[in-house]
Amino acid sequence: MRLFICFVSYLKILTVMKLKLGNIGSWRSQKTRMLRQRGFTLIELIMVMVLLGVLSVYAAPRIFNTKDFYARGFHDETVSLIRYAQKTAVAQRRTVCVNLTAPAPAKATLSMASVDSSSVLANVCDKAIQGPNLNCVVAGLTGTTGCISARSDISYSSSPSALSFDGLGQPVGATLAQVVQVASSSLAISRTVTIEPVTGLVHD
Repeated sequence: MRLFICFVSYLKILTVMKLKLGNIGSWRSQKTRMLRQRGFTLIELIMVMVLLGVLSVYAAPRIFNTKDFYARGFHDETVSLIRYAQKTAVAQRRTVCVNLTAPAPAKATLSMASVDSSSVLANVCDKAIQGPNLNCVVAGLTGTTGCISARSDISYSSSPSALSFDGLGQPVGATLAQVVQVASSSLAISRTVTIEPVTGLVHD
């Protein structure tokens, strides 16, 4: 009899424990579902909309407008070509010229004197010279010569129309600093390239 009573009590204890564990499990599953179904608050949505508005007004035009980046890139190409011409003049001990086509699209080409600096024709650039990157055909020169070419909205200033460096890397016939402007018809800004008269330093 005592064994029967103990067995029944044991079954009751197991039943109670099972019910409690079941309640705990259901509560946890319900909490998990609530966490999964939780969305954004109204403040979070408003902040996201404000950030998107700021980006669309200030950042998007700069990201999708490549004209400013291209104008800056062509300015850097011009600086590199002029410095290349100066270094070539020193290496070859001959005059090297940079001819600038001012109207849009701007274009710059290289040429070199066919005789050394001791000749009376030392400053006459009548020979093609290979450029660092792009080479093109120019009237009056045999073969291809170094050049750069811009898009249709980029132009140079009308003066100077040409630059020359002698065998020492100095500008030929320049008593004042020569300034080349790189401008864009679609932008209000322009960038300059300056060549110092004595040293021949080429800088922005």
